[in-house]
Amino acid sequence: MAKIRFFLITLFALALTLAPSVALAQNPTPQAFWGIARIDGAPVPAGTKVAATVDAAEVASTMTGATGTYTLLVQERTMGEFTGKMVGFKVGALPAKEAVPFTAFNSGTVDLTASSAALPPPPTPSPVTPSVTQPTGPASLTLLTTASHSSVLLAVGNNFITGSPVTFSVTPQTITVPLNPGKDGSTGTQVGTITFTVKSASSFEVTANVLPVVAPQQPIDISSGSCASPGIPETPLNNLVDGKSITTVNKPLTSFLKSGLVVNVHKSIPESAAYMACGGLPDMSQLTAASANVSANGDGMFKALVILSTGTPGTYQITAMDATGRSTSGMYTVLPGTPGPQGPVGVIGTVGSQGPQGVQGVVGPAGPQGNAGPAGAAGPLGDTGKNLGQWIAVIALMVAAAAGIFAIASGLGMRRPRS
Repeated sequence: MAKIRFFLITLFALALTLAPSVALAQNPTPQAFWGIARIDGAPVPAGTKVAATVDAAEVASTMTGATGTYTLLVQERTMGEFTGKMVGFKVGALPAKEAVPFTAFNSGTVDLTASSAALPPPPTPSPVTPSVTQPTGPASLTLLTTASHSSVLLAVGNNFITGSPVTFSVTPQTITVPLNPGKDGSTGTQVGTITFTVKSASSFEVTANVLPVVAPQQPIDISSGSCASPGIPETPLNNLVDGKSITTVNKPLTSFLKSGLVVNVHKSIPESAAYMACGGLPDMSQLTAASANVSANGDGMFKALVILSTGTPGTYQITAMDATGRSTSGMYTVLPGTPGPQGPVGVIGTVGSQGPQGVQGVVGPAGPQGNAGPAGAAGPLGDTGKNLGQWIAVIALMVAAAAGIFAIASGLGMRRPRS
């Protein structure tokens, strides 16, 4: 049931624009019902017909779903046709006990109960004769904003030709364009707004406001290209003086509202090659005001949802015209959109890779001279000393050998026999 109710609520919001034309009326006003249909206290089987009646004439019908549930949309054929009348119901061929007053653009739950007792003969339905009123005064148009979006509006017309299709057109009257830092300006350097206002069919006024002021006078112009790549200036505007400028351009505004044009603010007269602020003009060459199948009812009145093909803030002239050429206009303002809520904090990113090794540092200054070290140990004997020692040893050996020989000789002489 919740899905069905959501469907019906959505259907109501679109009923004015999506309902087809009727021979003598448009925008029939609906009322919706839903609930459970029962016969003798028990829910009816799926596929049982449930009908709504006004003055005993059937005006809408549907088939039940599981457990006897139903949804039913009742629409007038001409505006006000059912005003002050009761809506009755039938479950199959049996009349339901319930009846409710018709209330346009209303909805609610109506559980239906019927009895299987014998039916009385149905009353003869009274004929419905729609009234037709031709307009006697000038046509009028009222434009109302909707809760959904500022570029979607409700148009209410009066004193139009009954049954004649109505179409809508739109022309901009005042357009506001934001100015952001240009290609030579950093974030926060210069920002502002520029407003285009129609003065006549062949002229418009340009009002610029830029802050902060960076020079006593700053050139400003409309040029081709983009903010990142400005082109040749096509229409110079009066210089900004203390951040303000007003210029009248003797051309139709619509000839400038096309793609490929921007407004550029230059740094100063000597430094005109530096672009400090810029704003792109919106493309409104295909601007439309769309609505589906609208025509006046028998009272010369219509209601329609109109959708503009732009969301650019500004004031627009909306014109309604029927097929006979009967027309009127009204002014409508598109407001800037409100910023959305702050988004959630993002997740922490991954740790980056190790950076490259730094360059070698410079050599430091020489340190102070250290204290004298302790005396070293005696070195080994030199070569000369070695040779002398060797010769002494040789001589000693020779002396010892000679002494030995002498001793032996002496001993032999003492033992010689005496003669």
